This record gives sequence, C-alpha cells and structure tokens, in this order.
Amino acid sequence: GDYIDKAGPVVRVATDADISFSTDSDALPLAARHPRKVVELAERYGVSSSIGRLQAALDKL
Repeated sequence: GDYIDKAGPVVRVATDADISFSTDSDALPLAARHPRKVVELAERYGVSSSIGRLQAALDKL
C-alpha cells in the first residue's frame, strides 16, 4: 500500500483491469520455459547482462 500511495502522483495505477492468469498461480517462475529463446532475445536486444543478473538472482531463491 505505501509504495502505491507514493507512486500515485507520478504513475496512475489501474485498479479495475480485467486480467486473467495463464497459470494456476501468479508466482514468478524461477526458470524460463524456453531458455534458448530468452538467450536469443537477450542477444538481439542487447540485454544479455541484465538477463544474466536476473537469472542469478532467481537462482538464489
């Protein structure tokens, strides 16, 4: 709540979005479903280092 309250003046937050989940849980997966595709996209868009840091952080969970 506190973060959302402070972000309000800067960013509008949708509270009525009609969403559905494609899985049984909204939990963040700890590994990519298609790791080779992730590598390909990371290289294409120049974010390999960022993706590597993200995976390293997820590996610690």
